[in-house]
Amino acid sequence: MSSPSRDESSGGGSTGRHWDFFWSAIMFYTRLPVPAGVRHSDEILNRSRQYFPAVGVIVGGIAATVLLGAQWLFTIGIAVVPSMAASVLVTGAFHEDGLADSFDGFGASRDPQRILQIMKDSRVGSFGLVGMVLVLLLKYSSLVTVTGFSVSTAAIVIVNAHTLSRLAASTVADFLPYARALDVETSADGSSKIKPIADHPLTGGQRLMGVAWAVPGVAVLAVVDPLVAAVMVGVMIAVVLAAVRYLRARLGGYTGDCLGATQQLAEVGGYLAAAAVLV
Repeated sequence: MSSPSRDESSGGGSTGRHWDFFWSAIMFYTRLPVPAGVRHSDEILNRSRQYFPAVGVIVGGIAATVLLGAQWLFTIGIAVVPSMAASVLVTGAFHEDGLADSFDGFGASRDPQRILQIMKDSRVGSFGLVGMVLVLLLKYSSLVTVTGFSVSTAAIVIVNAHTLSRLAASTVADFLPYARALDVETSADGSSKIKPIADHPLTGGQRLMGVAWAVPGVAVLAVVDPLVAAVMVGVMIAVVLAAVRYLRARLGGYTGDCLGATQQLAEVGGYLAAAAVLV
């Protein structure tokens, strides 16, 4: 295999490279179709993490659009359900699966090796099932609360929650080592599902790229309700700090499932923050 080009290895400013980075993120984190001819490699996937928040903009935008449409046909209590379902369908429950596996692993054992073995198991245990149900209930109830206050505000909150939560998950990966020494998350052919994005940390410029995708949504929300915007950002920061501290203490690093769990907890935390302010 030929060595990556300078732009590819450095995450440089080539428009072509960033085109591949962006669509690689869409390909990896969602089930949305991508244009023909998009190049894909481990190196491109590694650099695509700077566009993880951009995926949140798209997924959140789809969920918000479904909510805005459904509320004309159904009551708020019903309209929230297809909105939540849309985000799950678009991502293929990618992050929800990580959350369930993390609940199973951390709930069933305190030994790092055993935790990773449990998370690697495709079956969902009692901790994973109960944890997922509780998180979904929290999402639903908090979104109903926010939507009952204002449907348009709820749509903006949804976009921000998806975007900021993915920025939070990416940030956790920048502050912790990948638990490769414990041989985690190998697929049937022995390759790692998350290792490509763990091989090289993002540069400062690439991290700023991720932040830049979150700024417009936060700015719009700040105009609509400054307190909601401030509290949501504060919650995301708190989730990152808590996740880094917890994963370092329990696992010594992170796995893909841990990042999925971080995204889900940050997302529901954003909804709860908005609901708490608007009640």
